This record gives sequence, structure tokens and C-alpha cells, in this order.
Amino acid sequence: MLKNTLIIDNDIRYVNNLKNKIEKNLNLTYKIHNDFNSIDTIEDIDAYDLYFIRLNTLTIPLIDKLSDEDKIIIVLTNKYDDKTRSIILSLGVSDYIITDNNSHGNIALNIVNRLINNSKLTVMLVDDSSLILNTLSIMLDTQNLNYIRCKNGQEAWEYLNKPDNKTIDLVISDYEMPNMNGYELTKRIRTKYSKEILPILILSGTEENSMIAKFLKAGVNDYIPKPFINEEFVNRVANTLTTLELNRKLNLTHFFD
Repeated sequence: MLKNTLIIDNDIRYVNNLKNKIEKNLNLTYKIHNDFNSIDTIEDIDAYDLYFIRLNTLTIPLIDKLSDEDKIIIVLTNKYDDKTRSIILSLGVSDYIITDNNSHGNIALNIVNRLINNSKLTVMLVDDSSLILNTLSIMLDTQNLNYIRCKNGQEAWEYLNKPDNKTIDLVISDYEMPNMNGYELTKRIRTKYSKEILPILILSGTEENSMIAKFLKAGVNDYIPKPFINEEFVNRVANTLTTLELNRKLNLTHFFD
């Protein structure tokens, strides 16, 4: 659970805005550090659950270190270009905020709420490639999501049919796999669960319109062509889970017998 927050930023205006958002809307404790030159003096710097850190040459090594420790980090930057974006993505952080935007306080609030909600959700990853599973797992870690991993559709289907197993909130599956591919898995899942109660995202290297249409007809919620960039994957997952949460709040979800 996200509880203790460290803010490292010398932009007093933004820090005050963020502090007000936290105090009014979030049940978080926080500490503020404004001096980049004395980062090394921060007591128990590893003891926090959530970090807001201004990106600059002094903080990049710290962000990199905390990221390696699987910390939840939101990067702050008032500069955004291809080089900056490349640096941020290489650090493996949870998200970033461009702070020259008047709505940045609300953006921070939305990101934190999403990360808090994610801790209650579990994603099923289905792929026969250990490399892909590891890559997707790392991205879900940055989003504070729980997950289980399956090597093919058959293993995933068997897991879903065991009542004592952990409830799955989202299935992310590759298309081409041995034993049972992503298309067959989608068809089987839709015999039991509606799109509203168990969303499915399919990953595939094909961009053929007929294949995409085939999956949509079978009942997938979204289709992500490979290769994809991390931001696209994370945002599509976030959008799908947001829709799932809205459906649950509106009591629109139901089982298909």
C-alpha cells in the first residue's frame, strides 16, 4: 500500500500545489526535500513507498537506484523533448508529469489514485516467451499491479477454472502460443465471462485488419500490435482497468452462463 511519500523538488509553487492536493484528497504522509545538492543527507531515503522527484542531472542517479529497488516513482519535469522522454523511459519509472501545465496538480492526483487502486487488482500475463513475460512483468511492477504468469492459453484457462485461485481482473495474452493460442483463449473466456467483468488485451505482431477484426469479434477489449512502446502499453492497460472499475461502480458487470 502507498502510504509514505517523499517529494524532492525545488519548484516551490509546484510543491505547494502538490502538498495541497495530498492533504485534501489522499491519505498519505509526506516529506519534502528542496535541496538537490544534499540528497545524500536524506534520512532513510529507501523507506518511502512513493516518490515525486524533479528530473535533473543530480537526481537521475537516485531515480535509477530507487527504480532498481522497485520503488514507485513519479518524475517531474518542466522540460519535455525527445531526449528528456528517452531518459525518463530508460529509468523505468511509474509515470511522469510535465509541470508547465496548469492542470498538473490534478494529473498528480489522478496518477496516485490509479496506482493505489492498482494494488487491489491482479493481471494475468499469458505468453510462451520468458523474455516477453519478464518485460511485461517489469512494466506492471512500475504500475503497482499484481500479476500471475502463464506460458500458454491452456495453462491460463485451467487457472481461471479453479475457484480457489486468485481473482483475475485483466487478461493480457499473446496471440501465437503452443497448446492454445490467444484467439482460442479469448473464445473460451467469453463463454464464461463478459467483456465488462473480465477484459482481455491481445498482443500480436500482425497488423492485418482482418486479424484485428477477428479478435474484436471474438470479444477482446483492446488489441496492441507489436512492437509497442512502454507508454502505449501502460496507457492501454490503465484505460482498460479504469473502464472495469467504472463498470463495477455502476453495477453493470454480469456473468454469462
